[in-house]
Amino acid sequence: MVAIANQRAKRVKELETQIQTVNASLLDFMPKPQQTKLKQEIAALKKEQQQVQTEERQQRDRQKQEQATGDSLYWYIYNLDQKNPNT
Repeated sequence: MVAIANQRAKRVKELETQIQTVNASLLDFMPKPQQTKLKQEIAALKKEQQQVQTEERQQRDRQKQEQATGDSLYWYIYNLDQKNPNT
C-alpha cells in the first residue's frame, strides 16, 4: 500500500516537471495553432496529475484505515495501562 502511494506521489512530481517544461516552451510569439496544441497538452497533463493525486490520496486513506484496524486488534492485547487480573 505504501509503495503504491509513493509511486503515485513520484508520478505527480514527474507530471509537475513535465507541465513546467511544456509551460516554459510556450512562447507568446508562437503561431496560434502551436500555442493551442501546447495549451491542450498542459491541460491534459494537469488532468492526469489531478487523477493521480486522487488515487494517491485514496491509497493513503486506505492505508490509514487498514493500519487503524490492525492497531485496534492489538491495542487490547498490549494495553499496558490495564492491571493484570492474575496477580
